[in-house]
Amino acid sequence: GITSICDMSLMPMPGCDFIRDDVYDKLQTAGKLGIRAHLFPTLLDDQSRLEELQVRYANNALLSAPGFKQFFDGVSSEHTAYLTEPYTNPRFPGDQGRLTVPAERMRKLVLAAAERGHTVRIHVIGDGAIHAALDIFEEAADLYGLPQRGHNTLEHLENLLPEDIDRLRKLNVVASSQPCHITLDPGGPERDLGLERSRIMWPFATYKQRGIRQAFGTDSPITPVTSMNVLYTAITRQDPKSHWPEGGWLPSERIDAATALRNYTLGSAYAAGDEQNLGSLEPGKYADLVVLDQNPLAVDPQELQATKVQATYLAGNLIYER
Repeated sequence: GITSICDMSLMPMPGCDFIRDDVYDKLQTAGKLGIRAHLFPTLLDDQSRLEELQVRYANNALLSAPGFKQFFDGVSSEHTAYLTEPYTNPRFPGDQGRLTVPAERMRKLVLAAAERGHTVRIHVIGDGAIHAALDIFEEAADLYGLPQRGHNTLEHLENLLPEDIDRLRKLNVVASSQPCHITLDPGGPERDLGLERSRIMWPFATYKQRGIRQAFGTDSPITPVTSMNVLYTAITRQDPKSHWPEGGWLPSERIDAATALRNYTLGSAYAAGDEQNLGSLEPGKYADLVVLDQNPLAVDPQELQATKVQATYLAGNLIYER
């Protein structure tokens, strides 16, 4: 049931970005690459890694290199996400997390990429990191305009400053979220951030109301590559295993099935920089599709996880059949 993935780098060291293009190349040469892969190497001073991939895959329908990846902070549960104000349960005076890359260093990297027309996907979780990343994207837009190819994207962006939500739309930044993260740490947001800040977390319904482009994913291996879990949690705000809490966590941010499906398909195609070919069934696009045994738009959300994939097609070719 998966036709496309985004493979994003994990290691900010030259020559060690974990993008194994050699593996993808061998699979494709052997005729065993049954998926489209969008590769996002680490953004460093030397941008040749991405540009070499872009030249190599210029006419490759299955492999592409749409942009860069960078990493700006950690996670709230470990107090490594960067906040504008200290954690509610500080481990030391002034405990507000930290940036993994100094803000000025990130600024120089992103502006250099923008000057050459490249987009960047930045890991940001805390409101301080999100705000700093948006400041950098805004400066890049002022200097070089919005990207002509692809879209800058913020990954995870778990708790936001209220005023930064509309900036996502203004700067045409994709909000890329992983719905199954919502319930990974029950009670954690309230514990670490307090009630007021935890109310502005994974605000899927607010994004929709404000016209912000959303993309959904799994952040595998953090959560399983199980599409129906993604849709279930986005719609119900409940954990895919325990189905806790009843009524959903922050139920005002629940979204309907059609919106969840659109975020996971067309929204993710925007994050992958290939919405002109992927994400919806339209004339002229790739015929990448799955056949399900029930309609996810009509079934009771509590029955959604029982949906089975009957067949998967890539470019109109059957690659999986149940």
